[in-house]
Amino acid sequence: TEKAKEQICHLLKSLGEDVNPNTINAPMAMVDFSSLKQMLGGARKDVLLQLPPMTDRNKLMAMKLMAMLVLYYNQQMTHLSGYFACKMIRMSIQHGHCEDTVFALSVFACSTMNFLGDAHEASSLAKCALSMMRLYNSEQLVPRVYSRIYGAVLCFTQPMATALPPLLKACRISFARGTSEQTIFNTTIYVTRSLQSGKKIPLLLDEVKAFALKHNQLNHMGILQLFLAPVYKHLSSLSGITFDPSTILPQLAAAPNDDVVQTAMAKKELVFCRVAIVASMYECLLLRDFATAYKLMNLYPKLFQVLDDRQALRITEFEATFIAGMLSFHWARETRESHWIQRGMNTVAAFEDWAKLCPWDCNHRYHLLKAQLHHTQGDTKQAIESYDAAIANTKKHNHSAHEALICEWAAHFYDSLGDNEKTIEMIQQSHDAYNKWGAAKKAEAVIKLLQVVPSVIPSSGAVQNEPGMSFL
Repeated sequence: TEKAKEQICHLLKSLGEDVNPNTINAPMAMVDFSSLKQMLGGARKDVLLQLPPMTDRNKLMAMKLMAMLVLYYNQQMTHLSGYFACKMIRMSIQHGHCEDTVFALSVFACSTMNFLGDAHEASSLAKCALSMMRLYNSEQLVPRVYSRIYGAVLCFTQPMATALPPLLKACRISFARGTSEQTIFNTTIYVTRSLQSGKKIPLLLDEVKAFALKHNQLNHMGILQLFLAPVYKHLSSLSGITFDPSTILPQLAAAPNDDVVQTAMAKKELVFCRVAIVASMYECLLLRDFATAYKLMNLYPKLFQVLDDRQALRITEFEATFIAGMLSFHWARETRESHWIQRGMNTVAAFEDWAKLCPWDCNHRYHLLKAQLHHTQGDTKQAIESYDAAIANTKKHNHSAHEALICEWAAHFYDSLGDNEKTIEMIQQSHDAYNKWGAAKKAEAVIKLLQVVPSVIPSSGAVQNEPGMSFL
């Protein structure tokens, strides 16, 4: 709370660390990030591992207090989280390292990735934190740092699926001996990355059920209501798998998605609010519910204004960027408004870079976005090549969830060309991939399109200035 933050700052002042967070704006924090990144660049960060342990009790207490501020500002999703992590690292360089140094390094790695867009240095800092963990009780540190190291940095420089085992380990240890904040944060990161990496739905639903049981026992109603229940609702609608209606998730899932977002905003749960909006957009993408998606983008314009500036796009928001890019191209075709085309082109440019950094999870998304660009520009040959490349990449990396989505969009594309043979082929391939992912209910909806070939897919029509909407 605000009062607790003020008390921590007062205690820091008594320990010789006089800092007023209200005087630190974003540009000042960026300068500090860049300065420390340069100081620790390349092999220079190895110096941290050679430092002696911190012994000054006042400094050790100051590190713990600043770690609390880092957590507070992390929940607020502001630059101050990284700013205090920087202060902790600088204090460690001067007075020696401690367990909180490891935590600070993991947070600064996230800031380097998210604010500075430097994936290489972020990955190097994350690995440095892992090396320093070996100097301490690493199991005790796991719930504090793995969600940041693996869930916010290394998952973008290696296959995201390989980050899931350490993230699950962090969940297990946080439930056994961590704080409430750690259990909630680790669960959120693990389930989110599982969704984004295309984990099989039945397996993920089993894990969601287990998480719900644990959090219910701990009376963590926030994550149950604002995160796990919407996830269950989404996966259940795709798979047809339902839980016992007398259990907590089906009961909470009865609330409309709009209510979830509004409740999260009222409780100032900014992370859950953002996750809920992006999840709703993804559901719109899967259901081709363009009208609802359009309303969401109008309701929360600040979340998507970043699409107007390619340099502001960060890989840490790759899923929201991908979804918004796909929808932007659809609306560009419906309305021919230039700002939709520009937004779509910015996402293509971003994914072109991210596909080089993380080909396992970004390459197929990049080619699908390129297919939308070529389709919008009327370049049928290039669009076909991009669709083929996107499908090939999903097969190469075993992404059945995205193979299903790509083939479904390809079916609509080929139907617009009047190519019934390819349309039928893509519908069948999409159906099979959805089934492989575990989305049996969605697969049934897709295969029903075969009943109306050659007029396979209903066309979408624009209403006034609002993009149109087509249904499966």
